[in-house]
Amino acid sequence: EDKLAKGLKVASVSTFAPFTGKWSLMGRTQLRNDMATVNVDCDFFSGPQILAAVVFGYQGLLGGYQTSYDVCKGKITKSNIAAGYESKDLALHLNVDDGAEFGGSVY
Repeated sequence: EDKLAKGLKVASVSTFAPFTGKWSLMGRTQLRNDMATVNVDCDFFSGPQILAAVVFGYQGLLGGYQTSYDVCKGKITKSNIAAGYESKDLALHLNVDDGAEFGGSVY
């Protein structure tokens, strides 16, 4: 973390299940500053797939987008968007998942 650039984190995660012989390998990156966080992950053995998310925040307002791209199929497999507001007395969250599922909460 913070070795290549300030706020940049690079990692890899690998697992092996000896009973099934299944391997997984994921490369992960995260770039974070005061107003935004960007995550880009690559799952090398499932697809491969590229997973990306970005969240922006400013004075209690939040907005974000999450997507997944299957390299072999050449298409987006996930597309989610969310918005929110948080203050001392109120928390509001709205989301749309794949353009088909809508959700929200008020606290």
